[in-house]
Amino acid sequence: MERDSRPHSRREQGAALIVAVVTLLMAAMIAVNAMQHSQEESTSGARSRNTARTLQAADAGVEFAIARLSQSPPNLSAFSVNVDGTTVESRARSDAAAQPLVQDNAGAPPEGYSVNVGSSSGFAGGVYLVNITATNGSSTSQLEVRFSRLEPGGASY
Repeated sequence: MERDSRPHSRREQGAALIVAVVTLLMAAMIAVNAMQHSQEESTSGARSRNTARTLQAADAGVEFAIARLSQSPPNLSAFSVNVDGTTVESRARSDAAAQPLVQDNAGAPPEGYSVNVGSSSGFAGGVYLVNITATNGSSTSQLEVRFSRLEPGGASY
């Protein structure tokens, strides 16, 4: 007598189908996870580039402020400039709009100072506080710089 092998082969086909479906689901989950990880890395890289761009723009804003303060008399007016798509302003982060540059104590000790050399020539100086805020989208960088400046002839501003 011969046995019918059909019911047994149907069970094997059902098991193979289940194994194939489970394998495909696992592969799909791995692919989705890899895509999410790739997207997160891309977003993180863009944020890092944007932060570096705003920091470089803020540094350029400090150089711009120093150039203004190097004029005689120093130009203390507020400024707002665009540096490669980044807004750079003379202001602290807490201020809503561009603010004038500040000379601390307007030349009075201890922040301001004067130096006499010989009997008639001298230098007058002041200490300046420069706040620069650079904004590009959701990234903001702020730099605060204090520096002194000497003016020949004893004139103070």
